[in-house]
Amino acid sequence: MLPRALDYLENQRRLPPALIHSLAASGSLYADTRGNVVFLLLGKEMTPVGAELRAPTPTCWRGMSPGS
Repeated sequence: MLPRALDYLENQRRLPPALIHSLAASGSLYADTRGNVVFLLLGKEMTPVGAELRAPTPTCWRGMSPGS
């Protein structure tokens, strides 16, 4: 599911490939079991404090998951 998420970010959102591949390699960006793009939100000590989700579909959907 990650390839679909990366394709969405590169081709539809037009984010720089080097940036998204770096985030994916660090684990700060991944795809969940539903294929949503997950951006991990890190706190002061680089510990997870939440996540932002985006659906790579024609329907614009996004959500926040605090404390995840």
